[in-house]
Amino acid sequence: MPIGPVELAHFWDLSPTGHAVVDEHGIILVANRTLANWMAEPPAALVGRPASELFTPTARVLYLGLLAYRLAVGSRAEEIHLELTIPGGVPLPVLCSGRRIRYQGGHLILLTLQEFSRKHALDKEILEARQASEQRLGQPGTR
Repeated sequence: MPIGPVELAHFWDLSPTGHAVVDEHGIILVANRTLANWMAEPPAALVGRPASELFTPTARVLYLGLLAYRLAVGSRAEEIHLELTIPGGVPLPVLCSGRRIRYQGGHLILLTLQEFSRKHALDKEILEARQASEQRLGQPGTR
């Protein structure tokens, strides 16, 4: 059964990952519902905004420096750890991948953002446990 453009657009909106198409100036042209839901806004409210504004200040530096550089030089960027600025004050960790494509004589950036807060929390717990163990082992009388 062939899938038409209407169904494809619907599936894009239902994806468990956030997606955005960004122009060569870094402006969001379209975003899917998942990304918009994370930002607590309708998808149309993201259109026209710089994609870099989605991220925390630290992540914005990585987005503009590392991800944009990799896309400009090699047309691909894979799994860059960034954080979205979402309502509620707790950043949402995402792995951001992008691809630069030629489109109608110019370039577009296709962004995919995979939320990974559970893995991020687990990694943080493991690091804290390791640091606590190392600290205890380094103190006199704890061996």
